[in-house]
Amino acid sequence: MQKINKYLPFILIVLGMVAISYSAMIISIALGWLVVGLSLCTVAYILSPKGGQV
Repeated sequence: MQKINKYLPFILIVLGMVAISYSAMIISIALGWLVVGLSLCTVAYILSPKGGQV
């Protein structure tokens, strides 16, 4: 249960990005791909090592 609690915020962020991307795809395909790209950039930023961590 502790491992789930550790990753729960990240899982919720990813699920939220999926929901927003899907909604944007329904409105417009081009808008959907834009949102997917921005979401991937956001996830990459979250997962990138921060200063001091090697």
